[in-house]
Amino acid sequence: MYIKNESGRVRVTCVEKDYPWLIYMSKNSTLHNKHTCRRDYGCNLTDRKWVTDEKLELRLKTQPKLTPREAMEHMKEYYNVQLNGKMIIRALKQAREIVLDSEKTQFGKMKDYLNEIHKSNPRSTAHMNTLPQPQGPNLFERVYINFDACKRGFRNRCRPHIGLDGYFLKGYYGNQFLFAVTQDANNLVFVIAFGVVRVENTENWKWFLNCLQDDFRANMLFGWDLMSDQQKGLIRTVKEVMPNAYHRNYKFRDKQVKGYVWKATRSTTPVQFKAAIDRLKSVSHGAWEYISMFDPKVWCMAFFSHFSKNAAVTNNMWRTGMQL
Repeated sequence: MYIKNESGRVRVTCVEKDYPWLIYMSKNSTLHNKHTCRRDYGCNLTDRKWVTDEKLELRLKTQPKLTPREAMEHMKEYYNVQLNGKMIIRALKQAREIVLDSEKTQFGKMKDYLNEIHKSNPRSTAHMNTLPQPQGPNLFERVYINFDACKRGFRNRCRPHIGLDGYFLKGYYGNQFLFAVTQDANNLVFVIAFGVVRVENTENWKWFLNCLQDDFRANMLFGWDLMSDQQKGLIRTVKEVMPNAYHRNYKFRDKQVKGYVWKATRSTTPVQFKAAIDRLKSVSHGAWEYISMFDPKVWCMAFFSHFSKNAAVTNNMWRTGMQL
């Protein structure tokens, strides 16, 4: 009901007695509606808890791989607030731990994940090693996974050429990701097996290759072609675990390699190779001496094994494919 109703103001309450509802309105007498100042998207009320609990948590459920830049643009577009980068990174990390659970909890569930792999994919391989502790639960050491579909695909549809590599994992524990990939009939990357280890070294590579060899021992009658970047003792490890395998090496980085070296690498006949090597020797004797230390069959196309039907001379494709 209207208590007061004048030309410039009005007061209204509820018709029920002793009910606290009340509204008071008055007419604006002055308004300067011209704005020339820059809009400020900042707000002191937007703390990390508000960003995490109310906004980013909902977004991560539909977009698990949300990046800090995307999160910042999302907050500005939907909530008209501009947040600093450090707050976004901290809020995004906290929200991801809530949605995806923390990495500590995920590692604690590793045995459950592997048991589920054996249950849903009976012919898959999933091994995990742990470090026993005098007090408390065992610590994670390394894991190897090879799905049955990947085994069958490699045996029946792919070339016997395997690329080996590894890279760092970004996260609470760090660790390193090892993988073995090949090429299918369309020259696309096909994942064979992968694993996670605490550090990339000779011991872990030897363990990984032994697991890989156990999965495909029946397919090694004619040998394999292996390609790596010679890091972390891979040359010695391959010779110990797979002595019959052809091992192609990739050492030079793009910035260091000159045209003559690449021309020798891509030579398809021994005659072309000799001509390219002679030109390299005339240009850089030091590069020629270094190249001559290695058997041409591990880096020159003209001397590769014909069994694998694969002419790859670098491991760039393996890294690119796994990162995608």
